[in-house]
Amino acid sequence: MKLSKLFRALFGLLPAVFLPPALAALATSSTGLAADSSEGIAFFEKRVRPLLAEQCYECHGAKKAKGNLRLDSRDGWAKGGDSGPALLPGKPDDSLLIKGVRHWDKEFKMPPDSRLTTTQINDLVEWVKLGAPDPRTNAPALAAAAPAKPAYAISVEEGRKHWAYQPVKVQPLPKVKDKTWPRNELDHFTLARMEKAGVAPAPDADPRTLIRRLTFDLTGLPPTPEDTEAFVKQCEWDAKNSAFRIPRSALASAVDRLLASPHYGERWGRHWLDVVRYADTCGNASDYPVPQAYKYRNYVINAFNEDKPYDRFIREQLAGDLLPPDPKSQTPDPIPTGYLAIARHFGGGKGEPHLTIEDAIENTGRAFLGLSLSCARCHDHKFDPISSPDYYALYGIFSSTTFPHPGSEGMNRPANLVALGAKAEVEAATKAWKEQLAALDADVKKAESAKAEADKLPADAPDKKAKVDDATKAIAAAKAKHKQLSETLPYELAYAVADNGKPAHARIHVRGDPARLGEEVPRRFMQVLGGQPLPKDCGNSGRLELANWIADPANPLTARVLVNRVWQHHFGRGLVGTPNDFGTRGQAPTHPELLDFLAKKFIESGWSVKAMHRLILTSRTWQLASGPEANPLPPTGGEGRGGSFFGLFGKSTTLPAQLFAKNSVKDPNNVLWWRADRRRLDAEAIRDALLAVSGDLDASTGGAHPFPPVHTWGFTQHNQFFANYDNRQRTVYQMQQRLRKHPFLALFDGADPNSSTATREPSTTPLQSLFMMNDAFAHAQAAKFAARVQQGEPDEARQITRAFTTLYARPPQPDELTLATDYLASLRAKLAAKKLPADQVWPSLARALLGANEFLYLD
Repeated sequence: MKLSKLFRALFGLLPAVFLPPALAALATSSTGLAADSSEGIAFFEKRVRPLLAEQCYECHGAKKAKGNLRLDSRDGWAKGGDSGPALLPGKPDDSLLIKGVRHWDKEFKMPPDSRLTTTQINDLVEWVKLGAPDPRTNAPALAAAAPAKPAYAISVEEGRKHWAYQPVKVQPLPKVKDKTWPRNELDHFTLARMEKAGVAPAPDADPRTLIRRLTFDLTGLPPTPEDTEAFVKQCEWDAKNSAFRIPRSALASAVDRLLASPHYGERWGRHWLDVVRYADTCGNASDYPVPQAYKYRNYVINAFNEDKPYDRFIREQLAGDLLPPDPKSQTPDPIPTGYLAIARHFGGGKGEPHLTIEDAIENTGRAFLGLSLSCARCHDHKFDPISSPDYYALYGIFSSTTFPHPGSEGMNRPANLVALGAKAEVEAATKAWKEQLAALDADVKKAESAKAEADKLPADAPDKKAKVDDATKAIAAAKAKHKQLSETLPYELAYAVADNGKPAHARIHVRGDPARLGEEVPRRFMQVLGGQPLPKDCGNSGRLELANWIADPANPLTARVLVNRVWQHHFGRGLVGTPNDFGTRGQAPTHPELLDFLAKKFIESGWSVKAMHRLILTSRTWQLASGPEANPLPPTGGEGRGGSFFGLFGKSTTLPAQLFAKNSVKDPNNVLWWRADRRRLDAEAIRDALLAVSGDLDASTGGAHPFPPVHTWGFTQHNQFFANYDNRQRTVYQMQQRLRKHPFLALFDGADPNSSTATREPSTTPLQSLFMMNDAFAHAQAAKFAARVQQGEPDEARQITRAFTTLYARPPQPDELTLATDYLASLRAKLAAKKLPADQVWPSLARALLGANEFLYLD
């Protein structure tokens, strides 16, 4: 949207920053999910199918259809029984099945003799909300015997024909006609496809657009005006080609500068935290806090800043406690295994450990391998060559591991956390701590003895009451000190995992039920990826071996999955459009040869993520313009290096517009990457940018959150832990809660901390626009931004120019400068007529500028 429209909106016309409410409602409708979407099917296979099989098929399945209702197929519940359809997709409260399992009606209960657990009921409700995705198109014939093995399971041999399970191949550079266009090897792959399709690449983005895109891509923050101007001054206008020439050295230097910034790790660490469903609470029925979770978060941020080799990154997260000791500390580091520890917990008391293990297995598959494994918990995978024995071979590795207990209703104190530090130091500190506890025990006994003596005094003794009261107070004080010390350990703790000392193979859970055990499965890797067994002398869980199997350069998935994620966050979508699903139900890569080329380069670089950034960002493919309006005319005030960019900054659209129109017919979805995709900033970038431009950003590293002291914990499912600890640090350091998302993150489509978030799907709602206009936080940042652009600059035109360059990395066009000036004058006059102070004039303009698409989107 042009800013002129925004300013007209200020004078009484409707703002056009976001979609109309009707379209917004459609975009955000929960039932808008396709019933057969991969995510919906995965949820059904993981949480719903085993529940239906265990609880419902006996009365509503192949052997018997009570009330003529079948629940063993989609057609069965859609047709319904004697009472009508069992489900109304998207409407759980109106669905008979949900009414029955809730047991709210004494005359209508399903199952009739016992109520499902709260978790099971919630899973059914969520399934119906999603539109009841269900791939079971054909129900077995009534009373037919169930096959011993699901007929839909595919063999390993057949599965290995799928592209993702085939080895990464060395790819020669494709031949291209225009040999002058590519800037590095990557460009050969994209240009060859464009030339074959008869599509011409868009012009290069102008320097201001490019430095803004680059800075947000790598740091999640806007460029400062100083950084923008420094970059622009290195660029030249190429009159022959009617385009800016951006020296490769200028771009490479900017990339290196931003990769060296600590803000880089904060940005890219957040991308990884999306994938691993990071949260600061455990997700059980009471959502107990996890005060130590931030240590894993900070480890991830530091790992990206240090450019830790990705294969090492994998090994540390799965088995940091089993790796050789760190050379500096001479002790293994358990903190990275917080990745496994933050698996979601369920229920109260001891919880449901098998579900926590299942969550860990599923996320390991999605994060590192781009595979959903949970379907194989109950039966051989329907679509991929992953069998139930494959699943329980991994299950044995994780069941031989101790997961920490975060606290729960009935067991409201954390347990099984891991001590940090050398073993000798921890033992010495523990000994001293126990001696202190023993001394406090003695104080308690001494006070109790004193009270006993006071109680023996005659009833008429003049000082008996005072002595009894003093002794009672002394007992209470001594016990309080003892309690406080007993809950304050003398060493630091990590929310991490450790081997349980009793490694063992797992037995298959029949239909996913841990109470019904089948055959034992030796611990090993999945057959389709090699099926490597544990060494015969392996005396531990096998997590390190699992990490080595995943990080093996010969693994066809690991490098492909990671480079696809890097591409995704630079271009807005991956070469594979389903970053968490490289299986047969996922999308095929748009450029399979390019994906393999990048994967090979990644491994050859020593698994360096920063090297992958440099390769992608210095490509011409990444530097293309997003639309016809992104092709600027040369600056006024002189051509060449150092020319002024503050005069008329017009737009040339004739030739590029023709090109864009022609290309949009041949490739409307930009599958060939002939232009950049326009992208909205994600929730974190919006909040961080608001803080940055207002000068209010606290750039310090985040630490522990101010959770209530552990000795006060008594949360229950009816008195859950809920809190917000807002500050002015980067959003990655804000407390992330599982059962109640932070309001800002919820509004702007933040990641779901309950499951792996592969992609952020941006919604467009009126509430987002209203937030930028009316929210107290937005108002505060607008006021500070307004004060900042006015500080030390009396000239109003220069103030407006300063505002534009700070927000949009460009000066205002003449009509924009006129509109802004007229708006300020008009509002001052209105306030003066009402004898009101004029201190809200600039903040009002600031809110308009901050609410514009040009601030909220990247070109």
